[in-house]
Amino acid sequence: MTTNPSVDEQQNTMASETYHPAFTNPPADVIAGIPVKHFNLPVPNISYDLPYYEACSKHIKDTYHASRIYIVASRSLCANTDKLDLLIQAIGKDQVVGVKKGITPHTPWSEILQITKECREARVDCVVTLGAGSVTDGCKLVVLVLTLLTLYQEDDRLMSGRRSRTASAHPISLLDTQSKAKTSLNTL
Repeated sequence: MTTNPSVDEQQNTMASETYHPAFTNPPADVIAGIPVKHFNLPVPNISYDLPYYEACSKHIKDTYHASRIYIVASRSLCANTDKLDLLIQAIGKDQVVGVKKGITPHTPWSEILQITKECREARVDCVVTLGAGSVTDGCKLVVLVLTLLTLYQEDDRLMSGRRSRTASAHPISLLDTQSKAKTSLNTL
């Protein structure tokens, strides 16, 4: 699991970009009845004043240090704009290991599990969403499932005496590019 970028990292951004935590209040000690006081819960970050594809590329590289990117893009943005092409070009085609165009409304579990499987097999270390709604909701679940699988694998290895990490145990980041005005960055 990665932690949120340090304040120094957040301030070390391009002069034209504004980048900061989405909220500053610490999470409660108990959320939905689950004690979380000792968890390192991520805080989403907001980026604006920089085109979404530049912000994503910059933070994939400089903030999250990711290199194996899976993109889930809105079906309508793929069909009606060049936003996916701009994003892939900015990130670099060699770093994009998978693209899913669209998620069915209401985010069916079958699609979430399929994307999770593809991300796991590709040893993805960053999931980028282009769009909002079901795409963003679905990818939050994908990242959660990948993180839980990683924690489970690490726990299983520790319990069995095998202490080495596998390539599939990379931290996962979620970059949410809902609009050209704001890019919300979150990491688990």
